[in-house]
Amino acid sequence: MDSDFLTFRNVIENSNIEKDTFARFYDRSVKTNEINPKTGVPIFKDVCFVEIRIKNNNTDIYDQPASEEKKARFPNEYRQYLKEKETRPIGTALENFSFLTASQINTLKFYHIDTLEKLSALTPEQASDLDIVNEYHLAQNFLAGAKKQFEVAGWQEKVTLLNQKIQELEAALKAAQQKKTTFKNTHKRPVKRKKTV
Repeated sequence: MDSDFLTFRNVIENSNIEKDTFARFYDRSVKTNEINPKTGVPIFKDVCFVEIRIKNNNTDIYDQPASEEKKARFPNEYRQYLKEKETRPIGTALENFSFLTASQINTLKFYHIDTLEKLSALTPEQASDLDIVNEYHLAQNFLAGAKKQFEVAGWQEKVTLLNQKIQELEAALKAAQQKKTTFKNTHKRPVKRKKTV
């Protein structure tokens, strides 16, 4: 084995050596062995991972599911992870939109704007003061388009439901008409005879 790797493994496994060791806890999506019975798609779950790096070593990185031992070994980092998880922003993360570059996203996060909804909720004056007018307009246009698509989807759903109702009523009417024609009067009225006096 490489001597650098042995040193790295010694640092990772030895909880007494913390100097120049950096840890970061984060969630990673992991595929389980379960299958969704309705869709047949594999089920994924979030698993807490820990990434451990050693100063001046850019090649060796420990990146595994976080064991209780690692959580206890790096309590401050683990608390920070839990705190960030609790304060996760409500809304749509800026990273989900290809119209924003990495530098634009970092600038917005510097201003504590971490969701598209927060960005579009600014006033034009605030966007101008922060010099993020372009990003503001991109968010406004995207959400306006998304709202229109949502409204169209809502109307399409209503049309689909109405068409289904029409088909049901037409089928019921056809069935009622068939019953009427098959239910012919087979009983003949008695013929009244004239009385002769």
